[in-house]
Amino acid sequence: MLLVYNRKKKLTKKQTLQTVELPSDLWLGVELVKQLEVVRKTKKPMKCKTEKDWNSKDWLKNCLPEYRDIWTKKNVEIKWHGGHRAFFLRYIK
Repeated sequence: MLLVYNRKKKLTKKQTLQTVELPSDLWLGVELVKQLEVVRKTKKPMKCKTEKDWNSKDWLKNCLPEYRDIWTKKNVEIKWHGGHRAFFLRYIK
């Protein structure tokens, strides 16, 4: 938990995202689904990092749209950030 100043120059608490490491092999989808279930149950955002040597082009092109379609119906948003090499998972109200 970080302390930051808001617009009124008062200290407020800023929560840091829970971070989980995902494997770079075929088990990536299984581990991602486990984390999506956790986000859905706890309703707290999460960051799922991948390894730097993970080849993401095929998976992001073919599988990620299907995952997004399935999980938006279950009120969980999936975002990929290439710079962080991570998925950001968030509960949608």
